[in-house]
Amino acid sequence: MPRVPQYEIGQVRATNLPSARVANQDVSSGLTGLARGIGAAGGLVADIAQQEQEKADTAMLLDADRKLSEWETTRLYAPETGLLNRRGEDALGLPDEAMPEFDKLVSDAELGMSDRVKMRFRQLAEGRRGDVQKQLFRHVSQQSGVILEARTKAYEATALTAIAAHAGDAERVAVETDRLWAAKMASLTRMGAPAEVIKAERQAMEASVHGAVLDQFLSRSDYTGAIQYFEQHREALGSRSDEYGKAVQ
Repeated sequence: MPRVPQYEIGQVRATNLPSARVANQDVSSGLTGLARGIGAAGGLVADIAQQEQEKADTAMLLDADRKLSEWETTRLYAPETGLLNRRGEDALGLPDEAMPEFDKLVSDAELGMSDRVKMRFRQLAEGRRGDVQKQLFRHVSQQSGVILEARTKAYEATALTAIAAHAGDAERVAVETDRLWAAKMASLTRMGAPAEVIKAERQAMEASVHGAVLDQFLSRSDYTGAIQYFEQHREALGSRSDEYGKAVQ
């Protein structure tokens, strides 16, 4: 009679499948590569997003600065209405009039900007603000010089009339002459005139003073006074010496 095999507990041992270790390694390697791929894709997306944001920021900056440039060109240089077309006393208050307008334009342009864009824009705006101020103050300085020169000439004309009226009063003529020179010296100093120009202006003024006095003597037909005055100040008359020499003869 055939025998049925008898198996005892522990006779058969459990072991891993031969290929299990290799399979686990392949799965692990695949997951790592997938993670790296996802990370690389995420980094690429972030880079693209950053580049697009930079483009948008740059476009916003260019547009804002363009508006400032447009304002400067129109407000300062327009052929008829530009601020730099103003002359004389009308030009003296230009910085106080223009700069608040510029500052408001900058504030309006900053609305909607991120802090990063706003910081970059303010750097651009500050540079342009300095350029605008420089142009305005240069124009005001030029017009101030024109005003000063015109008023100095008017003062000189009035002073010469006063000097002529006091011809024969040497002391009063000297006082009025000193006042006239003080006014001219202030104007020359303001314009930064060099020493040789100041010297020439002094000689020209003295010739004008002596000429005014002689004209007054001659208008009164006081030839004796005219001759005496001419002899005292012949050299100071400069190029007009011959002219007055003939007039007093």
